[in-house]
Amino acid sequence: MRFLALIALCLLALFALTAAADQEEFCACPRNLEQVCGTDGTTYPNPCELRCAAKRATRQGRSLGQARSGPC
Repeated sequence: MRFLALIALCLLALFALTAAADQEEFCACPRNLEQVCGTDGTTYPNPCELRCAAKRATRQGRSLGQARSGPC
């Protein structure tokens, strides 16, 4: 009986960790320097970093896009 309770507890912990990982989306970008200016006035190292920031902004109800190539 204790063994089943331990398994159930482990499964609950696994589901909780999986749900937390889904909320924190990992965004892997190359380290190339191809600066772009975001509509928020921030210079991002490359377009991939800007897309990651745009995804985070969208989850917060904000809009973010590319204003132009090069630094702000």
